[in-house]
Amino acid sequence: MHLLIAGIPGTGKSTFTRWLVSEHGYLRCPSAEEPGSTFFDEIDRARKTHKDVVIDYGFPLGQLNRVRSLIASGVEPWWFDGDRDAALQVFLARVGNPGTKSDWDTQLRQIAEHWKELETTFTGHILNVISPGPAHMPNEERSELINARH
Repeated sequence: MHLLIAGIPGTGKSTFTRWLVSEHGYLRCPSAEEPGSTFFDEIDRARKTHKDVVIDYGFPLGQLNRVRSLIASGVEPWWFDGDRDAALQVFLARVGNPGTKSDWDTQLRQIAEHWKELETTFTGHILNVISPGPAHMPNEERSELINARH
């Protein structure tokens, strides 16, 4: 299975993709924490050589056409969403790479401006994975929901 995991900041995208690697043997793209200039080439190589690939993509919205091409070629897209206040708390408290409120506002504004396009791209594949507390949906439950809809 080739999965693309995207969504609002703070919803546990990277945590989930690393869990798929450790618990289910997926290959994660990007292999580094942040995508580099060869990100899409890395995805193409990984998909040719591995059965299970997960793409961790907090993508710039200017790349949405590339995302649609991946989907058209068989990558299954998933959008992680949920309670915005809870996600913001997680985003600001990240260990090692905390975000700023300004970063959050910029990303959420871009998502809001492109929401119709995103909603169309991820139709039927939007999971609410964070609730007040903040409380994240367990990785096992996310995986079960994705597998059930695959």
